[in-house]
Amino acid sequence: MSTPPTPASRKAPPKPSVFDFHINTSEKAGVNHDDIPELEEDQEDHGAGGSAEGWATLSKTMTEYDEVKIKDCKEDMDTLLVFAGLFSAVLTAFVIELYRALQPDPTQMAYLLLTQMSQQLNSFTVSSGFVNSTHPLTISPPTFSPSISSVRINILWFCSLVCSLVTASVAMLIKQWLREYQSQENISPRSRSRIRYWRNRGLTQFRVLELAAFLPLLLQLALMLFFGGLCLFLQDLHRTVGWVVTAFVMVWFMLYVSTTLAPAFSSRCPYKTPLLKEPLQSVQRRFHQWRKRDAFPSSRVEARDERLLRTDQALDIPALVAADATLQDDEFLDKTIRKCLAESEGGDVSVCVAHIISNRSGTVVPSLAEIHVSELQKLSNIARSAIVRILLDALDRELEENEQARRKTTWLPWMRGSLICIGSALMPLYPSSVNVKVGGQVYDHARAGAMVTKLLSSNEDVARGTLEVLAFSKYQRLPSSFAVPPITTSKVITNIIAGTDACLAAKTVDATQLCQVVLYLATHFDDEGLREDWYRLHKMLSVLATAITEAQALVPDYPHLARHAAQQCLDSSTKLNLKHRGTVGTDLTDVLVHLMGLQEFQVVGRHLPTENEPTPKIYRMRIFAPNEVVAKSRFWYFLRQLKKVKKASGEIIGVNVVSIMLLSLAAVQVAGGMGANLAFVPSHIHEKKPLKVKNFGIWLRYDSRSGTHNMYKEFRELSRSDAVKSLYQDMAARHRARFRSIHILRVVEIEKSEDVRRPYIKQLLVPKLKFPLPHRVVKTRSTFVAHRPATF
Repeated sequence: MSTPPTPASRKAPPKPSVFDFHINTSEKAGVNHDDIPELEEDQEDHGAGGSAEGWATLSKTMTEYDEVKIKDCKEDMDTLLVFAGLFSAVLTAFVIELYRALQPDPTQMAYLLLTQMSQQLNSFTVSSGFVNSTHPLTISPPTFSPSISSVRINILWFCSLVCSLVTASVAMLIKQWLREYQSQENISPRSRSRIRYWRNRGLTQFRVLELAAFLPLLLQLALMLFFGGLCLFLQDLHRTVGWVVTAFVMVWFMLYVSTTLAPAFSSRCPYKTPLLKEPLQSVQRRFHQWRKRDAFPSSRVEARDERLLRTDQALDIPALVAADATLQDDEFLDKTIRKCLAESEGGDVSVCVAHIISNRSGTVVPSLAEIHVSELQKLSNIARSAIVRILLDALDRELEENEQARRKTTWLPWMRGSLICIGSALMPLYPSSVNVKVGGQVYDHARAGAMVTKLLSSNEDVARGTLEVLAFSKYQRLPSSFAVPPITTSKVITNIIAGTDACLAAKTVDATQLCQVVLYLATHFDDEGLREDWYRLHKMLSVLATAITEAQALVPDYPHLARHAAQQCLDSSTKLNLKHRGTVGTDLTDVLVHLMGLQEFQVVGRHLPTENEPTPKIYRMRIFAPNEVVAKSRFWYFLRQLKKVKKASGEIIGVNVVSIMLLSLAAVQVAGGMGANLAFVPSHIHEKKPLKVKNFGIWLRYDSRSGTHNMYKEFRELSRSDAVKSLYQDMAARHRARFRSIHILRVVEIEKSEDVRRPYIKQLLVPKLKFPLPHRVVKTRSTFVAHRPATF
């Protein structure tokens, strides 16, 4: 995975990147080991109590994890040593008995000599006082050649004995390596964590645990070789005994192979061999090669003395990411890793969070600025809350350090990515993830909003960067993730106005989204600050109206996004004008209404209760209008015409917008206690399947010069609002009917194609629809016309 570059530190000298492991050895750097102070690494743990406590917890947790893992490995090694000893003893008895078949038998030579001597004694004759033997000397040195069967059996048994002894030897070496891995010195927890991470990388890189998992297979191979030689040995002695033993060995071999390969066909199978787990998973996943991605590149890593590793801060972030990838515990991430990052710089924290999200979501996250909401939704609520708090802590530290040092805060890339990640993690995509309480706090919306206020109050550069993030075109509802508290300082308002002017001049964000963010923040201004900066805010909104007019729309390919942003702007404009009349001028509202087009409103109202009628009837109407004000006006118009109820004697109970967005929530902040709770109330009625082309039937009544006419029309559009918009255009073109003279009685979606009545809609429902070209233009000119040759 490609890792993002770590922002350069402002401190001198700059420390290397988190992922730059090219560190000189003591020989190259000319470091004398005797000159290194033994307790130098302990000094860095006395700075912050929270960080030292976090590193102590991390060191303790990882030590316990290593003890459990290595204890299991040592127990396996002990079992292998016992089995290898017993097996070697049994095998040695067979080898001693059969290795003699590879050399000449001395008893055979003695037998030949005795036979020759007996024949000579029997052939003795006495003549002239002499004893003569007439039997000739026929003995000769025999030529020895071992049998092929003996050679095969000895090869199998000696190879089996070698495999068994190699298994015992390597098992003892592995136990020594693991004992050295667990050895600890009396050093600080932070240095111990660094050394543990460095040793663990070596343990993984040189595959010590994989070698330990290979030893049982080597011992099984030795057992197979022994059984093979045993079957051949018994075949030579007695064929019947050999075949019976061979049958039992074949049953064992088939059972061993079937239990080894069974996990490739069923993931629930408990017969799992550690060394073959990955190959069997590859078979199970249709032979797709499974590669385990290393979170950190291992190139350019040189051998180093562990005393130098104790003070190397470049290993802190990789050690934390490796610990989180090992445990995958949400509480550990929130309580331990968060404390360990209390002294890290913001760029390192951003890189660490990006890798943690990558490991937990299973997708590559190059940087926090490129993160997607779907990747964060794969994490649990506790993990998302922990990530938000880690990033908020990093931003707090950056602002506090600059404030204490009395230097200007610079807008850095990691700050942009952190703010995007925070907003994405808190984005209310689903109702269940909006008001979740974690650790007694309300999902950090309030703290995130306070952080936005801090960033806006810093300086113009930081305010501009914050506004660009909030107006990020990738997410429409990003500003709603931050519960911004009431803004009381005039410096924040000044920075917002200056940052907006800078964004418009640079043209880095869309004007409509920037207007949405500015109006959202302006609704949180207190009354005094709004009165003081009223003129500048009013002028800035006029500039935004001009910029929106030039841009024409938010996203040309998705006009419903422009309507949603314009609706949010109008809602904020209404709240702002209620605070201070005339803040948002008519030029901006006219532009926003033009972007919205027609929308469908559900207006509910009634007559005011009286003594004669304490419970009046409630009336509900579906009104198509460009905004809520026009919808209410037409509601009272039709209610006065139909039921004789006027606006002066009536009241509006509720107004809901029928929206094509999947979900839209209006946040209402309620102050109480030590913090602020967020209550979310739905303000939209959602249209089903907004991207499906549907057939609509509309019943209407309109007034012309000659009288009142009833009419039925059909349209083919994406939504009810689009169908009504097409209706108004059709009525204006065909019948010269004005907007105010049209009364829509009913709008129905025609689900069945058989129910469509109008022929101009039916012709679009045929199976093989073709569109002929009425003005076909021949692009090639036929200057020469070919004819068949004449043969007469």
